[in-house]
Amino acid sequence: MPSLGSSPETSLRSFASGIATIGLVMLLLLAGVGDAQAQATGQFDCDAVQQITSKAEGGDAEAQTALAFMHGNGECVAQDYGAAVAWFRRAVAQEFVTAQYGLGIAYHNGLGVGVDYGEAARLYALAAHQGFAPAQYNLGFMHARGEGVERDLVVALAWIHIAAEQGHEDAQFARNRLGAVLTPDQIAAAQTQVKSLIDAIYDSP
Repeated sequence: MPSLGSSPETSLRSFASGIATIGLVMLLLLAGVGDAQAQATGQFDCDAVQQITSKAEGGDAEAQTALAFMHGNGECVAQDYGAAVAWFRRAVAQEFVTAQYGLGIAYHNGLGVGVDYGEAARLYALAAHQGFAPAQYNLGFMHARGEGVERDLVVALAWIHIAAEQGHEDAQFARNRLGAVLTPDQIAAAQTQVKSLIDAIYDSP
């Protein structure tokens, strides 16, 4: 298989610090406890942890996800992958897309749970079908490698292409590398798959 470039996110740390637009500060702001200073500086006041926790315990999926990443990264709280997984699960039960992706990372890498590629792929797929580019990229990578799913370079290219079209830089690189080694028939099949997947994503209720 050709080298596709950067591997899928390999830790909760890399997710929170490396994915533009959905880092820890953004999650905390989504949870409703950020302030103007946090927005301006990219810093978060750890004094707000109690507010996050209260909202999470009250069932707020955004707060549950933020708290999961905080535990996973040791941000403002002690690092505890088990607690991270528990909070992710509660948000996943509400079909919150970022939590689906975060729990997928945990299963993909054995963080707080045993490594389970099949469960990681299932969770990535849930997020991917909601249009979440990082999950689409990771799912494409798993199809390219045959991790937890059948190895299928056509499906891999389709998912990676969809992520690339949303501006995911690693996906853009991987799309070029993968497209360079597939046959014209495989590329045509991937294009058909892309249309089918996009129709499913945007026509779903």
